[in-house]
This record gives sequence, structure tokens and C-alpha cells, in this order.
Amino acid sequence: MARVDIAVGVTNDRSQCILQLSQDGKAQGHLSLDAPALDDLIRRLALCRQNLAEQVVPELEPVSRIDFEKYPGWRVPDQHPGAANDSMLILRHSGLGWLALLLEPTRALTIAHALTGKVLQKL
Repeated sequence: MARVDIAVGVTNDRSQCILQLSQDGKAQGHLSLDAPALDDLIRRLALCRQNLAEQVVPELEPVSRIDFEKYPGWRVPDQHPGAANDSMLILRHSGLGWLALLLEPTRALTIAHALTGKVLQKL
């Protein structure tokens, strides 16, 4: 069976993302994506990932290595498509874009308590 690889990089002027397709070590073609096209591809890939039978693990393993965004932008809008008691938390990741999370009241309070508890411990 042929081995297909995808190499990913950014052009020197940082205006395009290049996806290079190779089969058995031989270049087969490439895609050049500007920021909006790459955002759209990331969104579509995330939707595909969401619909795979093998779901993202529901619990974070203690030995898991995760990338993080330092000091992300965030918003808590007054209006959202959820229930009146729900809260929406929107976080900005510099590579993934804005991610909206709809939280029921109990979960929102649990998150708020966990965050404020850590802050108060450090004061």
C-alpha cells in the first residue's frame, strides 16, 4: 500500500499555508491557502473530527500533553442562541480562531468557582 504524507508550512512572507502531498516520498501536489481559506478548512476538519465514531476522549489524562494559548481573548455575550439561563463563553485561540462554548448554569458556576478559587489561593 502506498504511503501518503502531508507536509505543512508557511510561505516566507507568511501570507499562505502550504500543504504538500507526497506519495512514497514523491511530491504529488500542493495546496496554497490564505488565512480565510485555512480557517474554513480548519472548521470543516473540526466538523469531520466531531462526527467520527472515535470521539475525543471525554476526560483529560494526567499524562496528556496539550498545547495552550497564553492569555487568550474572551467574551461572554449577553445574547446567544442558548436557553435564557445558559451562558456563552467565547475564547480566542490564535491558530484555531474563536471557539464558543454554551454552558448550563451549574457548569458555568463550577468553572467560575474553580477559576476564582485558584486566583484567591495565589493572593
